[in-house]
Amino acid sequence: DGAYHFGFGDAAKNNIPSGEYTLEFNPEFKDTRYGSISFRESVVEGRMNPMDLRTVPALDPTINFVPVQGGGEVTLLGGDLVMDLTDTRLVFPDQNTSGPIHVQFTDFSQFPYPLGPLGYGHWLYFVQPGGIAVEGSITGLDIAMPAIMGSYDYVPDNGYYVVMLGLDDRSQLIVPVGVGQIENYRVRSVGELQYQRLDAIGYGMVPYEWQETLAKYANGDISLELMRAELSSVVNSTSGQ
Repeated sequence: DGAYHFGFGDAAKNNIPSGEYTLEFNPEFKDTRYGSISFRESVVEGRMNPMDLRTVPALDPTINFVPVQGGGEVTLLGGDLVMDLTDTRLVFPDQNTSGPIHVQFTDFSQFPYPLGPLGYGHWLYFVQPGGIAVEGSITGLDIAMPAIMGSYDYVPDNGYYVVMLGLDDRSQLIVPVGVGQIENYRVRSVGELQYQRLDAIGYGMVPYEWQETLAKYANGDISLELMRAELSSVVNSTSGQ
């Protein structure tokens, strides 16, 4: 635990100018026990600018970094996560298009980014280093569903749609970026995936009322923006009942 204060007690001439700043925590893995994450914060000069608490996740030392690049398929964590990057160009924070990544299954209580209003979910894959940009699109994702207390009884029937989740670069919220479908205790993406960054990869189990809208996106009948708008409308209508 810890906290930083910027400019407290400094002379007015040393005030931080107004603007948007990027704060980077544990840059370049200076402490190898933890991840490296960054956030944008807006500052108004001459005023107190409180910032939210941030969680820097601990890295599982038993999981190795794995080299990745776009242009092919990548199998991670013994097959629990498979990424098809055939149509993808990755740009790492150092501007390289390939490099080592660390991926671990992470509960939301340990995740550094909050869920958006449509971000149903309980866990995600946390990808390090943070800030790997996705150019083009991730061609496909195939994710193993975890057992809960040794059971898969919670898993709906094959064919049930879920939302694929990722980090929105601007809002820094976990939001729907596509649609997946359950098949034999795995989630396989269907339709276009619109990831901007690789920081978070996952899916969210969603109410049955969402199925019609998700099917339309999976079939290419509506855009991601329209899908999100329709889902928001469904949420608002059900919450108002």
